[in-house]
Amino acid sequence: MNLKSSIIFFVSLSVMVAILSYFVTNNFIVPLAILILFLADFFLLLFKRIKSYFIKCDRIHECYQFINSFIISLSIKDSYEEAFINAIMNPSKDMEAELKALNDMPVNEKLIYLRKYFNLSIYKMFLNILDVYSNQGGKILTMADDLLKETIRIEENLTFTSTFNLRKIIEFVSLWLMTFLILIFLRIGLKEFYSSMLSSLPYFIILCLFFLFVLLSLHIFLRNIFTISIKEDDI
Repeated sequence: MNLKSSIIFFVSLSVMVAILSYFVTNNFIVPLAILILFLADFFLLLFKRIKSYFIKCDRIHECYQFINSFIISLSIKDSYEEAFINAIMNPSKDMEAELKALNDMPVNEKLIYLRKYFNLSIYKMFLNILDVYSNQGGKILTMADDLLKETIRIEENLTFTSTFNLRKIIEFVSLWLMTFLILIFLRIGLKEFYSSMLSSLPYFIILCLFFLFVLLSLHIFLRNIFTISIKEDDI
């Protein structure tokens, strides 16, 4: 799942809930208000958080690849320049944009500059190990053994979290779909009785509050889902 698919998911869900609200209330104003509220909640309150989540996930994945490629290449060829070239092969668009500003810099300065880009404590550890290696020498693979294990742990945890979040999203949507099906059944199966209920102001208000509750639950759910706990750099 990425930012684009998240936008498509939320907009589609908003339209579906708006259509359902019209079907069960037989009122044009309610679905319009529901659609506006859902889209406003996403683009004004949730979008920045969700975008930040996906950017951070990409940074973690890039950092994992960069550190592993750099250290392995350095252990083989003992060259910072070649290690850096191998580490930045097939960069993302964001990283490629950052690298364009580094063309005239020495490799050491490029590595330090990328600290702001990754903004992860694991990258700071990587720079500290390189500093020790430059000053004292030794076997880089041995020195970076714990670091490499930690990068693998973080990458595996990120993969697990992404899979877990997708499963929870499917469960969340499935549960609400069952609730919506009950409303649809009441609307179709008890047509005459439902019409008399709908003419009641308290019932109409309850229906409106129900859709607001759907929005609230979705908002809380997405805020919890699109959260990632990873130690950032203390720049």
